[in-house]
Amino acid sequence: MKKSYLLLFLVVLMYGCSHGVKEISTVTAKDAEKIVTNDQERQVVNRQLYEKLSEAVETLGYTYDMHTFVENEHDRGVLYAELVDFDNDGVTEVYTFMKGIDYPLSAYPHRNKDNYIQEIWTGNANGENALLSFSSEIDKLVCSACDMNVSLVKGKDGRTFLKMFSHQMSQGIANNNIWVYAKDPKKTEMELVVSGNFGHNNEGDLFISFIH
Repeated sequence: MKKSYLLLFLVVLMYGCSHGVKEISTVTAKDAEKIVTNDQERQVVNRQLYEKLSEAVETLGYTYDMHTFVENEHDRGVLYAELVDFDNDGVTEVYTFMKGIDYPLSAYPHRNKDNYIQEIWTGNANGENALLSFSSEIDKLVCSACDMNVSLVKGKDGRTFLKMFSHQMSQGIANNNIWVYAKDPKKTEMELVVSGNFGHNNEGDLFISFIH
C-alpha cells in the first residue's frame, strides 16, 4: 500500500467522497428527513471508524507496500485497510490487516505481539464507540512455514465473507486448512461459519474434514 493511498483512504473515510453533481428526483418531506438521518448516522459511523484506524496508524505506524508474509517479516503497522459492508445492512465496517510488535505500545494486547493481525471494527450510529467485531492473530512462524492467504469474498446474499486459507507440506502430506467468517446483521461479532482441512496423503488419497 502506498503512503498516498493510505492517506487518501483516511480522507475518504473521514469526509466521504463526491462523484459530481447529480440530478435528484423529487422526494417527500418524510423521505428527505430519512435521507438526512441516514447521512448523519453514516457520518457518525465513519468518524468512529476513522478514529480507530488513525489510532492503529499512530500507535504502530504503517507500511508502504503489502507483498507477502515473508517479505513483510521486518515491517510493522497497518499493511492494508478497506471499508466493507460485511453484513449487507447498508453500514460499512473497516477491515484492517496489520503487523504487531513485541512491545506494549498499544492498549489492545493482541497488537503487542510480533504477529500478523486482522481487525474488523463496527461503528455505532447512536454515538457510542466503535466495537471490535473481529480480531485474529496469525503467527509469523506459521506464515513462514506454509502458504497463507486471506481474502474477502462477496456472497450471493450480498454479505462479504472473510476467508483464510493455508497450505503446508509435511512428510509428503499436503495439508490445507480453511476458515470462513461471516457477520449476521443482528449480531455485532463476526462468526466462524466454516472450517476444515483437506489434502492428500502419501498414497495420494484425498482426505476432507469440514465443520459447519
